[in-house]
Amino acid sequence: MPSALTETFEALATERDVQRLIDDERAEDLHIEFKRKANRATPKPDRADYAEFSKALSGFANSAGGILLWGVGTTKKDGRDIATDREPIVDYASFAARLQDGLLAAVEPSVDGVRIETIASADPRVGYVKCLVPPSGRIPHRASADHEYYKRSGDDFYKLEHFDIADMFGRPPVPRLKVGLTIVQGGMIGGGGQDKHLGRALLTIRNEGRGSARSPYLSVTLSEAYAFPDGGRITRQHSNSRRFIYAPPDLVIHPGFEHEAPEFRVYTDILRGREIVLPPDLLVEYELGSEHMQPVAGKFVVSGREIAERVLPPNLHEFFFPPA
Repeated sequence: MPSALTETFEALATERDVQRLIDDERAEDLHIEFKRKANRATPKPDRADYAEFSKALSGFANSAGGILLWGVGTTKKDGRDIATDREPIVDYASFAARLQDGLLAAVEPSVDGVRIETIASADPRVGYVKCLVPPSGRIPHRASADHEYYKRSGDDFYKLEHFDIADMFGRPPVPRLKVGLTIVQGGMIGGGGQDKHLGRALLTIRNEGRGSARSPYLSVTLSEAYAFPDGGRITRQHSNSRRFIYAPPDLVIHPGFEHEAPEFRVYTDILRGREIVLPPDLLVEYELGSEHMQPVAGKFVVSGREIAERVLPPNLHEFFFPPA
């Protein structure tokens, strides 16, 4: 499953998507930086372009990753740089290729997993270039353009102080776990004047950090009417019958990998008279942690209607929930 940063990068696919950033007055933030090419009438990057590219590689890789979008102008508003102009680049595919050729030399050590792709314009002569820089497991990275180390903070890059660099060299990589919840169809059973359409509620644990997550644990509290199957890999908390613990002692989730936790069932009843009975709303509260990671807590709220929409097959979905 791709990370949220990768999903944002891949969703930025057309000139209309670029225009939407401008229409929405999208501001630069921790994960996105807009850049004008110094001379957009030529695909050749000049010294300023390479310097910006080098700095962004260092800053994003040393932080939580980010997207560098070439061909968008910005203006200051309320102290923030917001996207205001489309400034597409001539022979943009050649510009992207030149950035790709200079990738290894732009930062030391090189950053793994960088993606450089193009976005076409309505005018075939010009277009845009997007760069995805993932968070790195080999920090710190130094920008070759000025031999400085950078980090992303807010909507800008800043030079690291000596103590920052020393801390990075001495700090072991740590895991960063996130929980995902997906509801999918799971079949149907009938009898007693009604059909019961079953669904599977799938919990996943993804490691988006730089270090391996050893002995992770997931504590889950479910709302009434929902429960994990008895037995198996999950245990019930005796003091709270709604709380369940998943903590395999030998489990290790490496960076970039996703682990499937135990699932539980949800359902929707349909009476023979074609009347739908929505399931109860689902509340999933969780706490997640592992070695070398501070516990994090969160929750998912899924309404009964949302459950029914995900569980019913397409023909029944259209019958009970017709398009507006």
